[in-house]
Amino acid sequence: MPDMSIILGTQLSNVAAQTTLDLQGLITSMQVSGMSNTAIKASLMADLTGGGRIFGNYRNQVKNTVKSGVSMAGSNASKDIFTKAGVEKFRWQTVQGDTVCPDCEPRHGQIESMKVWEMIGTPQSGFSVCQQYCQCQLIAADYKGENLDKPLVRGKKRIAPVLPTKKTNKAQKSSSSRSFEANSSNDFEVKMRELSKGDDKIYTASITFGTVFIKEHKYKSAISQSVIEMSVPNYKGYWQNGKFHKYDKEFIEQRSKPKKKKRTVFGGG
Repeated sequence: MPDMSIILGTQLSNVAAQTTLDLQGLITSMQVSGMSNTAIKASLMADLTGGGRIFGNYRNQVKNTVKSGVSMAGSNASKDIFTKAGVEKFRWQTVQGDTVCPDCEPRHGQIESMKVWEMIGTPQSGFSVCQQYCQCQLIAADYKGENLDKPLVRGKKRIAPVLPTKKTNKAQKSSSSRSFEANSSNDFEVKMRELSKGDDKIYTASITFGTVFIKEHKYKSAISQSVIEMSVPNYKGYWQNGKFHKYDKEFIEQRSKPKKKKRTVFGGG
């Protein structure tokens, strides 16, 4: 039986290494485009907390690796039991019906010894395009189950019905519209106008990996320098009452000045 700690350790190391390369490439691209370190840090933090393209993909890969590891451990345990019981021939059984990968599909129903299967690649060994996510099984060749002439289809998870929701007022609308996807500048403008229409509150927008994140401000003076730096390119300003207002030079310079610390005065006795 293969050492699962080595297999899982290698797979997780590969995931971490690929994520590191993606992260380094992204940071380099941001620096070349002229983004400040503060803006880069804010962008990466948004991706981390929001499960964006980099860190969201990393979490999904780790989850899938652990999930496939549990499945692999179960398959290895079954294989060990069959071998100890004297089973010599194993049949390849595909799973998931029409979604079987092109590498596994030709093997459906093929019978070989375990030694041969290990030489040409067992399920989840990485020989196929589905790699460690393969769900095929090696079963005893003389096992006579129902519908084994076709790929097995796993039962679909039941999804709870979506109940109709009540209409939301303007305040609820703004609190739920914290991010959206923008396919173009025109699409971005239309959505920002709709979001801020008929609202005296101030809305600023930043973009991270194609997702626009909205921040709400009660006053213009509450807009910080980091918010200005993170503004959507060509839209350095804020939205109010369905209109875009560009930051003037004086406002940007004022925001960039360090805040003066209040002096503590101690009263006499």
